[in-house]
Amino acid sequence: MMYKVLIAERDMKYVDQLRGIINREYRNCQITGIVGSSREVIEILGKENSDIDVAIINVKLTGVNGLEAIKKVRQKNFDTRILILSEFSYLEFAQEAIRLKVDNYIIIPANDNEISEAIRLCLEEIVRMNHYKQKICSVTTEYQEAKQYIEYSYIYTVLFSKLSSRDIKKYVELLGVSLKGCMVNMELESDDMKQINKQTILQQIYECIHEYDGGIFRFVVGPKINRHIVLYVSYLCEETENNNSKLKELLKTITKDIKMKFLIDVYIGIGKVEEMINIYASYQDSIRNLLEMKNLVDTSGIQDNESYYGNLYKDLERKYLTSLRLKDGESSNYINHLLDCIDHFCEEVRKSKIIELLVLTRHTMTGFDREAYLQDNFTEYLLSVSNIPISELKSWAHQTFEYIQYSQVDQNRLYTKAVSDAINIIDGEYTKNITLEEIAKRVGVSSQYLSKIFKDETNQTFVEYLTTLRINRAKDIIQTSDQPIKQVGIMVGYKDPNYFSRIFRSVVGISPSDFRDSVKYKIDK
Repeated sequence: MMYKVLIAERDMKYVDQLRGIINREYRNCQITGIVGSSREVIEILGKENSDIDVAIINVKLTGVNGLEAIKKVRQKNFDTRILILSEFSYLEFAQEAIRLKVDNYIIIPANDNEISEAIRLCLEEIVRMNHYKQKICSVTTEYQEAKQYIEYSYIYTVLFSKLSSRDIKKYVELLGVSLKGCMVNMELESDDMKQINKQTILQQIYECIHEYDGGIFRFVVGPKINRHIVLYVSYLCEETENNNSKLKELLKTITKDIKMKFLIDVYIGIGKVEEMINIYASYQDSIRNLLEMKNLVDTSGIQDNESYYGNLYKDLERKYLTSLRLKDGESSNYINHLLDCIDHFCEEVRKSKIIELLVLTRHTMTGFDREAYLQDNFTEYLLSVSNIPISELKSWAHQTFEYIQYSQVDQNRLYTKAVSDAINIIDGEYTKNITLEEIAKRVGVSSQYLSKIFKDETNQTFVEYLTTLRINRAKDIIQTSDQPIKQVGIMVGYKDPNYFSRIFRSVVGISPSDFRDSVKYKIDK
């Protein structure tokens, strides 16, 4: 690295001495200027973006003395390392220099070694400070990333779990929020929805919202789910009606800012202020207010011209959630009716209601011992459904609800219908080239979902079950017939005899031929 040096000295004798030391001993330093007045020192150094690394300044300059010039410089520039040259050793001079964060105070005339050592210490301090700044920058970046992750975690907990006293304490400490606030639903719309889904845009929106932190409110920003970004707005002072009005005005400003910067329309639904332990109620309220604000729904949360289905939906939703809590086994009937009812709404409302219903389901359930499914799949899927067709979303919802309901039914039942149907297909068609994807399609579920519940219920993967079935059948054929080994493989679904032998050996421990020999040996004995 090349360091830039400024010399502020009127006496050419000292200028030549300094130039000689730097040129001789510090090849990594470049003298970029030699000045003789305080005005020039202030002009060059007295700005925040000054690129001078080391300044060597004599206190006796034209204009104000060097210390006064340094005082003006230090009002904006704290980075340049400064050496003072003085013919005076007055204590008050040295004390003032210390207050101005001067690196060294050299009484002149001084020998070359003394000056060189002072310059060396300045350069070491620059290296140390640069390292410190890099570390601070790295820590700041890591903190911002961690903070964003913590914010996402809080929103996930609100939406997909239940806040415990421990959760509340943890998030209050980590996020610096209050125990009272509200949830806000922000819906994003653009002619180019793919653009909205770009991580860079979402990150910029996240940063844009946080520019308005402080004062009365603090924002906790969740990830984009469907077309929505969910916020928790923490009230940092006592709630008043005026505070609510200020929040509305602030959110209007934020939405205008987002629209101007990213050409994205933003619709806002604000929930009622709640204690953090009850904040999920605010989230539900924000959904209703968002839909009403867009004139998509009436006061019941459904479209004006569909009030019949709106009332029916609310009644079914209440019964469904009650059934989930009671675990009475009737929830499947209600969910089917609910999904049919949703078909009578416009697409935008259908998507919103399905997402809301999934979240409500997750939040209502207690004692659900299959958290991994919802943790790994549920939240991940919600983050990716912004532009998928309503039919696909509804299909996935059906599968999710089926899985949830299965978790609550009598476990004496051996298999769910999907797994039972899959096993029947495998048992009947194991000689064919069947795949998990094909079977999943035939039983009406996704391959991911079938793979999950198949392993849960049979303790085998699809491939393991199929392989075991085929090899057991092959053993039966080998023991009861003289069919060639190659033909046996074909009979159980393996066209490649070498592959069949490898699979057989991996399952049984010996080759098909050795297995046949062992069977004959037992019979002969």
